[in-house]
Amino acid sequence: MRRMWLRAALLVILPGAALTSGACAFLSGQRIAESRHAGQAFDEGAWAVFLSLAELRAAQQSYVAAGQDLSYWTAAVTERLDGVSAGLSGLSATTTLPATADAIDEAAILIAALARMDEQARGHAAAGRSLMASDLIFADGLELGRSAADHVERARQAEQDGSDAATASARWFQALAVATMLAAGVAFALVLSPLSSSSRADGSVEHADAARRIRNRPPRAVRQERLLLDGEAEADKRPAAAPAPASAPLPEPQPDLRMAADLCTALGRSTSPGELQP
Repeated sequence: MRRMWLRAALLVILPGAALTSGACAFLSGQRIAESRHAGQAFDEGAWAVFLSLAELRAAQQSYVAAGQDLSYWTAAVTERLDGVSAGLSGLSATTTLPATADAIDEAAILIAALARMDEQARGHAAAGRSLMASDLIFADGLELGRSAADHVERARQAEQDGSDAATASARWFQALAVATMLAAGVAFALVLSPLSSSSRADGSVEHADAARRIRNRPPRAVRQERLLLDGEAEADKRPAAAPAPASAPLPEPQPDLRMAADLCTALGRSTSPGELQP
């Protein structure tokens, strides 16, 4: 990277991006855990309401059972009604989904109707009209109890669906944050790499400039330069010649006196310049 200011800026930005992504991934994990905990708490509250409704129905049926204390079972039914109402209020306070809140409100309306029916059944049972009390308990009471339980189940399922959707969204955001953190880490490692790659890049740029200059030269100059470069390349490829072995110094030559005498005799006998050439 030739621009050092850009390199320095990346050295500051990339760690910050990695830390921010890591913080987002951590917060997403916390939101997932909180959503899961809230879903479990809602399920527990819904099952507690189911249990209270079942106990309430059993206690109401004891109004008309032979040999049972009516005052004891009316107190038990009152306690169960208060528990169901409190459970529905708690569920309504812990949810933020409109579908869940609507189902809980409808269940609360049915429980209020069940409480009014219970008052009538108590009056008939206390007056000895067991048949009319039984008709209310096993007909209207059974229908109201089942409908309330169905609405509670619908609220539980809606809350579960909403929790699953929120968890999936948080997991997607967490995966995106982790991927961003990894990408920032890889980019940071590349920025911290040695500058050898930069030198190679500079060399490649210079080579491209030289090639562009060669293309702009006259054809004759290009051919001469190519021949020169080819000759240097061939010279580089040829193996270096072995050094000649050192030889002993030659003796000094001795003059040939007989040849010199014959030459002088021939020169003396010549009478014209043409005889000198042989």
